[in-house]
Order: sequence, then C-alpha cells, then structure tokens
Amino acid sequence: GPVFFLQAAAQLVFLVRLVELALSMAGQGRWQDGAALLERAVPLVVNLSGDDREAAANALKGFGARLGALGYSAQAEKFRVTAQELTGS
Repeated sequence: GPVFFLQAAAQLVFLVRLVELALSMAGQGRWQDGAALLERAVPLVVNLSGDDREAAANALKGFGARLGALGYSAQAEKFRVTAQELTGS
C-alpha cells in the first residue's frame, strides 16, 4: 500500500544521505567515523538504483581501499565485496 511505499522511499533517501555523510567524514580524514555510518548502509544498498547505486559502490570502493591501507582488513573486504555486488563486477 501507500504507507509501505512511503517507508521504502524514505529509506532510500536515508540511505543516500548516509553515504553522503560517510563521504563528508572521509573528506575530513574521519575514515573510521565514516565507515561506521557506511556499515549501517551495507545491508540496504542493494535497494539503490542508477546514480545512487553507483555513488554507493564508489564510496564503498574508496572506503575499502583506505581502510585496507589503515589495517582494517575485514571491514575493507566487506566494503569491497559489497561494491562488487552493486556493480556486478
């Protein structure tokens, strides 16, 4: 029904905002804070499409690379795998 649709739409907006906030934190060098936000988005990013999906995949790739370099290998791998799932490559 319409209520479910509104909830789903609100969830997508929230997801996009989470990714944006994570990237903003990364821009300030706050990679761990950004990663904590991105972690909350991971189970749901498969629901994104188009540009939003691509942006989330790019964010996950970027965080994966940076976190790997910082020694957070398990989280880095999780982000990289999720990015691959989003892009199909």
